[in-house]
Amino acid sequence: MTHADLIFLFAYNRWANARTLSAAARLTPDQLTRDLGNSFASVRDTLVHIYGAEWIWLARWKGTSPTTAVVAADVPDVAALRAAFPRARAAGAPALLVLAVAFNPDETIPPYSERPEEIRARFRV
Repeated sequence: MTHADLIFLFAYNRWANARTLSAAARLTPDQLTRDLGNSFASVRDTLVHIYGAEWIWLARWKGTSPTTAVVAADVPDVAALRAAFPRARAAGAPALLVLAVAFNPDETIPPYSERPEEIRARFRV
């Protein structure tokens, strides 16, 4: 795996999160929060878990280890989740610097996040 591959996977994650949130935005508030009897009760709770896990891991890359989890009540709807994900990515910005040191920092990295058609083609989505 190359530095560019890792950057590409970060971009794919960002694209997939946006696509998931777009699908969730079409749900009614009742559909979003309905208890489905899963490990994370509702669609919203599952999305909050995804956000929280991303935030925690990106913070760990930065060298901190959060001691609390994100609480679903603090992220009540899709609009709040859309606002939260960029904050998680900001916490992970140093992770991209770590990747640059761990791999060849001189390698040209294409801006995959700006070219979603390449993500779709590469991942066949």
